[in-house]
Amino acid sequence: KPMTWDDATARWMAERTDKRSLDRDISIVRWLDKYWSGRVFVTIGDVDVRHVVETKRSETTPSNANHYLKFIKALFNRSVDWGWIEASPIRMKNYPAPKGKVRFLSEDELKRLLTELPYHLMVMAEFSVLTGLRMSNVTGLRWDRVDMQRRIAWVEGTEYKSKRDHGIPLSERAIEILRGEVGNHDTYVFTYKGYPVQNTNTAAWQKALQRAGIRDFRWHDLRHTFASYHALNGTPLLTLKALGGWQTLEMVNRYRSEEHTSELQSRLHL
Repeated sequence: KPMTWDDATARWMAERTDKRSLDRDISIVRWLDKYWSGRVFVTIGDVDVRHVVETKRSETTPSNANHYLKFIKALFNRSVDWGWIEASPIRMKNYPAPKGKVRFLSEDELKRLLTELPYHLMVMAEFSVLTGLRMSNVTGLRWDRVDMQRRIAWVEGTEYKSKRDHGIPLSERAIEILRGEVGNHDTYVFTYKGYPVQNTNTAAWQKALQRAGIRDFRWHDLRHTFASYHALNGTPLLTLKALGGWQTLEMVNRYRSEEHTSELQSRLHL
């Protein structure tokens, strides 16, 4: 029996039970399964890897896509140790991750986008702007990580570089969104037709952006929108760092830069 992608990831998980970031590996595998589940492992080559990593880059950021590439490379290198292949076929290199201009939505753009999105994406997009959570944190949000009485949700530290659990305070609107999802699924918060949403960068998302007249915008930029609104409203940098789960102040300084503040004030007509 030829070994498959599923065999490889199952063996990886079995051997890495002590890995602190195992939850992140599970999240990465769940996304990659859409492309390679059932595929004979030795038939996956550099071209296939480039395709899926480029897809992830278009959905999020070069930096995040590099995490997926790093995992794939590690899995192929481990398969050499298993004797499945003689050498890894992957030649793709990491994307450079330049510090580009921060992309965010004005309040009018956000309103237009939410109006055009189908309901399941609309509530997830608004929840992202309200909480600053990344796409994987929103799609993977479980009910056992939500406490509506205490008005808090949390993400396990394995999904953050700081390795610390990240608590997210929930506004009244965020609570309202969560209440609207109660009863749809026993485990996961956000669903579509009874199944957990695994990917938000769909044709429906792209078409909604087009109808709303919004260009050059990724789902990850909803997180930038969250941070930009907080910076404009005077949230202290240390508080913003904690709210967004960023590891260093340098990561949030860009939201208070003179250039970004000027653009915020201009685009939000202040």
